[in-house]
Amino acid sequence: MNILEARRRTLGKGVCKKTVEGNPAIAQGSLARMYPGIKMQGWTEQAQYEGKNLFNPEQFYDKNTYSEKSGNYYLTTWQLKPNTVYRFTVYNNHVSPEDNGVMFFGFNDAFNNHNPNGSLAVFTSSDEKTTIENSGESGVLFVKINSKSDPETQLELLKNANVIISEGAEKIPYEPYTGGQPSPNPDYPQEIVSAGKYDEASRKYQYTIKISDSEESPTKSQTVLITSDRPLTKWDKLDKRNGQWGWVYKSEEIESYTDESVPGEYYSTTGQLSAGAQVWYETATETFVPLTTAEQEAMNALYTFRPTTVLSNDCDCNMTLTYKTKKSLEVAT
Repeated sequence: MNILEARRRTLGKGVCKKTVEGNPAIAQGSLARMYPGIKMQGWTEQAQYEGKNLFNPEQFYDKNTYSEKSGNYYLTTWQLKPNTVYRFTVYNNHVSPEDNGVMFFGFNDAFNNHNPNGSLAVFTSSDEKTTIENSGESGVLFVKINSKSDPETQLELLKNANVIISEGAEKIPYEPYTGGQPSPNPDYPQEIVSAGKYDEASRKYQYTIKISDSEESPTKSQTVLITSDRPLTKWDKLDKRNGQWGWVYKSEEIESYTDESVPGEYYSTTGQLSAGAQVWYETATETFVPLTTAEQEAMNALYTFRPTTVLSNDCDCNMTLTYKTKKSLEVAT
Protein backbone atom coordinates (compact mmCIF):
# COMPACT_ATOMS: atom_id res chain seq x y z
CA MET A 1 0.00 0.00 0.00
CA ASN A 2 1.43 3.40 -0.98
CA ILE A 3 1.60 6.37 1.39
CA LEU A 4 -1.30 8.29 -0.22
CA GLU A 5 -3.64 5.31 -0.01
CA ALA A 6 -2.68 4.74 3.60
CA ARG A 7 -3.37 8.37 4.42
CA ARG A 8 -6.75 8.22 2.67
CA ARG A 9 -7.78 5.20 4.69
CA THR A 10 -6.63 6.81 7.91
CA LEU A 11 -8.61 9.98 7.26
CA GLY A 12 -11.62 7.94 6.27
CA LYS A 13 -11.88 6.03 9.51
CA GLY A 14 -14.95 6.98 11.52
CA VAL A 15 -16.17 9.29 8.76
CA CYS A 16 -19.53 8.99 6.98
CA LYS A 17 -21.66 10.99 4.55
CA LYS A 18 -24.86 12.86 5.32
CA THR A 19 -27.25 14.82 3.15
CA VAL A 20 -29.35 17.89 4.01
CA GLU A 21 -31.80 19.96 1.95
CA GLY A 22 -33.26 23.45 1.99
CA ASN A 23 -32.40 27.02 1.19
CA PRO A 24 -30.34 27.36 3.18
CA ALA A 25 -29.23 23.75 3.57
CA ILE A 26 -27.46 23.58 6.94
CA ALA A 27 -24.94 20.81 7.57
CA GLN A 28 -24.21 20.43 11.26
CA GLY A 29 -21.12 18.50 12.30
CA SER A 30 -19.55 18.96 8.86
CA LEU A 31 -15.84 18.46 8.31
CA ALA A 32 -13.62 20.76 6.27
CA ARG A 33 -13.48 18.91 2.96
CA MET A 34 -13.17 19.64 -0.74
CA TYR A 35 -15.69 18.51 -3.34
CA PRO A 36 -18.98 18.40 -1.43
CA GLY A 37 -22.00 17.06 -3.27
CA ILE A 38 -24.19 19.97 -4.38
CA LYS A 39 -27.47 20.03 -6.27
CA MET A 40 -29.86 22.89 -6.94
CA GLN A 41 -33.48 22.29 -7.95
CA GLY A 42 -35.49 24.80 -9.96
CA TRP A 43 -39.08 25.88 -9.38
CA THR A 44 -42.06 27.15 -11.36
CA GLU A 45 -44.97 29.28 -10.17
CA GLN A 46 -48.10 30.69 -11.76
CA ALA A 47 -50.72 32.84 -10.09
CA GLN A 48 -54.16 31.24 -10.02
CA TYR A 49 -57.36 33.02 -9.08
CA GLU A 50 -60.89 31.87 -8.29
CA GLY A 51 -62.64 34.68 -10.16
CA LYS A 52 -64.42 36.02 -7.08
CA ASN A 53 -63.52 39.66 -7.63
CA LEU A 54 -66.38 41.36 -9.45
CA PHE A 55 -64.75 44.79 -9.77
CA ASN A 56 -63.24 45.66 -13.15
CA PRO A 57 -61.63 49.14 -13.16
CA GLU A 58 -61.75 49.31 -16.97
CA GLN A 59 -65.53 48.91 -16.86
CA PHE A 60 -65.84 52.11 -14.84
CA TYR A 61 -63.62 54.24 -17.05
CA ASP A 62 -65.66 56.88 -18.85
CA LYS A 63 -63.71 59.94 -19.89
CA ASN A 64 -66.92 61.83 -20.67
CA THR A 65 -67.97 61.81 -17.01
CA TYR A 66 -64.92 63.78 -15.90
CA SER A 67 -65.54 67.40 -14.88
CA GLU A 68 -62.45 69.58 -15.33
CA LYS A 69 -64.12 72.46 -13.52
CA SER A 70 -64.68 70.61 -10.28
CA GLY A 71 -61.81 68.14 -10.58
CA ASN A 72 -64.25 65.32 -9.94
CA TYR A 73 -64.34 62.05 -11.80
CA TYR A 74 -67.67 60.20 -11.89
CA LEU A 75 -67.42 56.71 -13.23
CA THR A 76 -70.13 54.73 -14.92
CA THR A 77 -72.41 52.40 -13.01
CA TRP A 78 -72.61 48.66 -12.43
CA GLN A 79 -75.82 46.77 -11.73
CA LEU A 80 -76.10 45.04 -8.37
CA LYS A 81 -78.03 41.84 -7.85
CA PRO A 82 -81.28 42.37 -5.93
CA ASN A 83 -81.11 41.78 -2.18
CA THR A 84 -77.53 40.58 -2.22
CA VAL A 85 -74.83 41.20 0.34
CA TYR A 86 -71.56 42.53 -1.12
CA ARG A 87 -68.20 43.04 0.47
CA PHE A 88 -66.01 45.96 -0.60
CA THR A 89 -62.31 46.10 0.21
CA VAL A 90 -59.63 48.56 -0.85
CA TYR A 91 -56.25 46.99 -0.13
CA ASN A 92 -53.87 49.61 -1.42
CA ASN A 93 -55.34 53.10 -1.87
CA HIS A 94 -52.94 55.46 -3.64
CA VAL A 95 -55.31 58.41 -3.97
CA SER A 96 -53.05 61.33 -3.15
CA PRO A 97 -53.68 63.10 0.17
CA GLU A 98 -52.19 66.25 -1.39
CA ASP A 99 -55.19 66.29 -3.73
CA ASN A 100 -57.58 65.69 -0.84
CA GLY A 101 -58.33 62.49 -2.67
CA VAL A 102 -61.22 60.38 -1.52
CA MET A 103 -62.63 57.27 -3.18
CA PHE A 104 -66.42 56.87 -2.90
CA PHE A 105 -68.56 53.81 -3.50
CA GLY A 106 -72.30 54.46 -3.67
CA PHE A 107 -74.79 51.58 -3.68
CA ASN A 108 -78.00 53.34 -4.54
CA ASP A 109 -80.04 54.76 -7.42
CA ALA A 110 -79.93 58.13 -5.72
CA PHE A 111 -76.70 59.42 -7.19
CA ASN A 112 -78.61 62.43 -8.46
CA ASN A 113 -76.62 65.46 -9.59
CA HIS A 114 -73.39 63.65 -8.77
CA ASN A 115 -74.27 63.80 -5.10
CA PRO A 116 -74.19 60.31 -3.59
CA ASN A 117 -76.92 59.50 -1.13
CA GLY A 118 -77.88 56.36 0.72
CA SER A 119 -75.37 53.73 1.71
CA LEU A 120 -71.82 54.85 0.98
CA ALA A 121 -68.31 53.54 1.50
CA VAL A 122 -65.57 56.15 1.75
CA PHE A 123 -61.90 55.23 1.38
CA THR A 124 -59.25 57.84 2.12
CA SER A 125 -55.58 57.52 1.33
CA SER A 126 -54.83 56.10 4.77
CA ASP A 127 -57.50 53.38 4.64
CA GLU A 128 -55.48 50.53 3.19
CA LYS A 129 -57.74 47.76 4.49
CA THR A 130 -61.16 49.32 4.98
CA THR A 131 -64.11 47.01 4.42
CA ILE A 132 -67.87 47.51 4.33
CA GLU A 133 -70.85 45.24 3.79
CA ASN A 134 -73.99 46.43 2.07
CA SER A 135 -77.27 44.75 1.18
CA GLY A 136 -77.86 45.68 -2.44
CA GLU A 137 -81.46 46.16 -3.47
CA SER A 138 -82.33 47.07 -7.05
CA GLY A 139 -79.65 49.71 -7.22
CA VAL A 140 -76.39 50.24 -9.02
CA LEU A 141 -72.82 50.86 -7.90
CA PHE A 142 -71.23 54.28 -8.44
CA VAL A 143 -67.56 55.07 -8.04
CA LYS A 144 -66.24 58.58 -7.60
CA ILE A 145 -62.66 59.77 -7.17
CA ASN A 146 -62.31 63.32 -5.96
CA SER A 147 -58.92 64.40 -7.26
CA LYS A 148 -57.34 67.15 -9.38
CA SER A 149 -55.61 64.74 -11.75
CA ASP A 150 -56.78 63.88 -15.27
CA PRO A 151 -59.08 60.91 -15.97
CA GLU A 152 -56.29 58.64 -17.20
CA THR A 153 -54.27 59.20 -14.02
CA GLN A 154 -57.32 58.59 -11.88
CA LEU A 155 -57.97 55.30 -13.68
CA GLU A 156 -54.42 54.23 -12.79
CA LEU A 157 -55.11 55.18 -9.17
CA LEU A 158 -58.21 53.03 -9.24
CA LYS A 159 -56.33 50.08 -10.77
CA ASN A 160 -53.53 50.31 -8.22
CA ALA A 161 -55.97 50.52 -5.32
CA ASN A 162 -56.54 46.74 -5.55
CA VAL A 163 -60.29 46.95 -5.07
CA ILE A 164 -62.30 43.80 -4.42
CA ILE A 165 -66.06 43.55 -4.67
CA SER A 166 -67.37 40.08 -3.92
CA GLU A 167 -70.69 38.52 -3.07
CA GLY A 168 -71.25 37.55 0.56
CA ALA A 169 -69.87 38.91 3.81
CA GLU A 170 -66.67 36.84 3.82
CA LYS A 171 -63.44 38.74 3.31
CA ILE A 172 -61.35 37.16 0.56
CA PRO A 173 -57.64 37.54 -0.21
CA TYR A 174 -56.81 40.01 -2.94
CA GLU A 175 -57.11 38.80 -6.50
CA PRO A 176 -57.42 40.87 -9.69
CA TYR A 177 -60.55 40.90 -11.81
CA THR A 178 -60.58 37.88 -14.14
CA GLY A 179 -63.96 38.10 -15.80
CA GLY A 180 -65.77 36.30 -13.01
CA GLN A 181 -64.11 33.04 -14.05
CA PRO A 182 -61.15 31.08 -12.63
CA SER A 183 -57.86 32.22 -14.09
CA PRO A 184 -55.59 31.55 -15.93
CA ASN A 185 -57.95 31.38 -18.88
CA PRO A 186 -57.66 32.53 -22.52
CA ASP A 187 -59.18 35.94 -21.72
CA TYR A 188 -57.13 36.45 -18.55
CA PRO A 189 -53.75 34.67 -18.94
CA GLN A 190 -51.28 34.50 -16.05
CA GLU A 191 -47.50 34.68 -16.28
CA ILE A 192 -45.36 31.57 -15.76
CA VAL A 193 -42.35 32.30 -13.55
CA SER A 194 -39.36 30.01 -12.94
CA ALA A 195 -36.11 30.32 -11.00
CA GLY A 196 -33.36 32.65 -12.16
CA LYS A 197 -32.53 36.36 -12.29
CA TYR A 198 -32.47 37.63 -15.85
CA ASP A 199 -29.55 39.92 -16.71
CA GLU A 200 -30.27 42.29 -19.59
CA ALA A 201 -26.60 42.89 -20.39
CA SER A 202 -25.63 39.24 -20.83
CA ARG A 203 -29.13 38.03 -21.75
CA LYS A 204 -28.64 35.14 -19.38
CA TYR A 205 -30.24 33.95 -16.17
CA GLN A 206 -27.98 34.26 -13.15
CA TYR A 207 -27.74 32.19 -9.97
CA THR A 208 -25.43 32.97 -7.07
CA ILE A 209 -24.50 30.02 -4.86
CA LYS A 210 -23.02 30.72 -1.44
CA ILE A 211 -21.33 28.30 0.96
CA SER A 212 -20.13 29.47 4.36
CA ASP A 213 -19.74 28.58 8.01
CA SER A 214 -22.59 29.03 10.50
CA GLU A 215 -21.42 32.55 11.39
CA GLU A 216 -21.10 33.47 7.71
CA SER A 217 -17.71 35.00 8.38
CA PRO A 218 -16.26 36.95 5.43
CA THR A 219 -13.10 34.89 5.70
CA LYS A 220 -15.13 31.69 5.60
CA SER A 221 -17.50 32.41 2.77
CA GLN A 222 -17.45 31.46 -0.89
CA THR A 223 -19.75 32.60 -3.68
CA VAL A 224 -20.05 31.36 -7.25
CA LEU A 225 -22.05 33.04 -10.01
CA ILE A 226 -23.30 30.63 -12.65
CA THR A 227 -25.46 31.39 -15.69
CA SER A 228 -27.87 29.66 -18.01
CA ASP A 229 -29.61 30.56 -21.26
CA ARG A 230 -33.05 29.85 -19.78
CA PRO A 231 -34.83 29.81 -16.42
CA LEU A 232 -34.66 26.76 -14.18
CA THR A 233 -38.11 25.16 -14.07
CA LYS A 234 -39.42 22.74 -11.44
CA TRP A 235 -38.25 19.86 -13.62
CA ASP A 236 -34.65 21.15 -14.02
CA LYS A 237 -31.63 21.16 -11.73
CA LEU A 238 -27.92 21.82 -11.34
CA ASP A 239 -25.92 18.61 -10.86
CA LYS A 240 -22.46 17.11 -11.29
CA ARG A 241 -22.29 14.13 -13.61
CA ASN A 242 -19.23 12.22 -14.77
CA GLY A 243 -16.99 14.85 -13.21
CA GLN A 244 -18.75 17.78 -14.91
CA TRP A 245 -21.06 20.43 -13.47
CA GLY A 246 -24.02 21.28 -15.63
CA TRP A 247 -27.71 22.02 -16.06
CA VAL A 248 -29.94 18.97 -16.23
CA TYR A 249 -32.95 20.10 -18.25
CA LYS A 250 -36.12 18.04 -18.33
CA SER A 251 -38.41 20.71 -19.76
CA GLU A 252 -39.11 22.59 -22.95
CA GLU A 253 -40.82 25.86 -23.82
CA ILE A 254 -43.38 26.52 -26.54
CA GLU A 255 -43.43 30.28 -27.03
CA SER A 256 -46.73 30.30 -28.91
CA TYR A 257 -48.72 27.07 -28.88
CA THR A 258 -50.32 25.73 -32.05
CA ASP A 259 -50.76 21.96 -31.98
CA GLU A 260 -47.48 20.67 -30.54
CA SER A 261 -47.42 17.40 -28.61
CA VAL A 262 -47.11 17.89 -24.85
CA PRO A 263 -46.33 14.48 -23.32
CA GLY A 264 -46.51 15.25 -19.60
CA GLU A 265 -47.23 17.85 -16.96
CA TYR A 266 -47.32 21.44 -18.19
CA TYR A 267 -47.92 25.09 -17.34
CA SER A 268 -49.76 27.31 -19.81
CA THR A 269 -50.36 31.05 -19.58
CA THR A 270 -54.00 30.38 -20.47
CA GLY A 271 -54.33 27.31 -18.24
CA GLN A 272 -54.86 25.09 -21.27
CA LEU A 273 -53.28 24.11 -24.57
CA SER A 274 -54.87 26.94 -26.53
CA ALA A 275 -53.56 28.75 -29.59
CA GLY A 276 -50.97 31.42 -28.81
CA ALA A 277 -50.36 30.33 -25.21
CA GLN A 278 -46.87 30.18 -23.79
CA VAL A 279 -46.32 26.64 -22.50
CA TRP A 280 -43.60 25.05 -20.36
CA TYR A 281 -43.81 21.27 -20.11
CA GLU A 282 -41.95 18.27 -18.69
CA THR A 283 -40.06 16.23 -21.28
CA ALA A 284 -39.64 12.47 -21.29
CA THR A 285 -35.83 12.66 -21.43
CA GLU A 286 -33.12 14.83 -19.87
CA THR A 287 -30.62 17.11 -21.57
CA PHE A 288 -27.26 17.85 -19.90
CA VAL A 289 -25.63 21.22 -20.66
CA PRO A 290 -22.17 21.70 -19.03
CA LEU A 291 -21.30 24.94 -17.26
CA THR A 292 -18.52 27.09 -18.71
CA THR A 293 -14.90 26.23 -17.94
CA ALA A 294 -14.63 29.14 -15.49
CA GLU A 295 -17.85 28.10 -13.75
CA GLN A 296 -16.62 24.49 -13.55
CA GLU A 297 -13.44 25.65 -11.83
CA ALA A 298 -15.34 27.88 -9.42
CA MET A 299 -17.73 25.08 -8.43
CA ASN A 300 -14.85 22.63 -7.98
CA ALA A 301 -13.14 25.06 -5.61
CA LEU A 302 -16.02 24.95 -3.10
CA TYR A 303 -15.46 23.19 0.22
CA THR A 304 -17.28 22.60 3.49
CA PHE A 305 -16.41 24.05 6.89
CA ARG A 306 -16.07 22.66 10.38
CA PRO A 307 -18.25 22.40 12.45
CA THR A 308 -21.16 23.76 10.38
CA THR A 309 -21.68 24.50 6.70
CA VAL A 310 -24.46 26.67 5.24
CA LEU A 311 -25.32 26.30 1.54
CA SER A 312 -27.74 28.75 -0.11
CA ASN A 313 -28.62 30.58 -3.32
CA ASP A 314 -30.26 33.89 -4.22
CA CYS A 315 -33.06 32.46 -6.39
CA ASP A 316 -35.07 30.53 -3.76
CA CYS A 317 -34.06 27.18 -5.22
CA ASN A 318 -33.92 24.10 -3.02
CA MET A 319 -30.35 23.01 -2.32
CA THR A 320 -29.05 19.54 -1.57
CA LEU A 321 -25.69 19.23 0.22
CA THR A 322 -23.91 15.92 0.74
CA TYR A 323 -21.04 16.33 3.18
CA LYS A 324 -18.70 14.35 5.41
CA THR A 325 -19.01 14.15 9.18
CA LYS A 326 -17.57 12.02 11.93
CA LYS A 327 -19.85 9.24 13.04
CA SER A 328 -19.49 10.45 16.61
CA LEU A 329 -20.67 13.95 15.53
CA GLU A 330 -23.75 12.94 13.54
CA VAL A 331 -26.68 15.25 14.25
CA ALA A 332 -30.22 14.16 13.52
CA THR A 333 -32.00 16.34 10.95
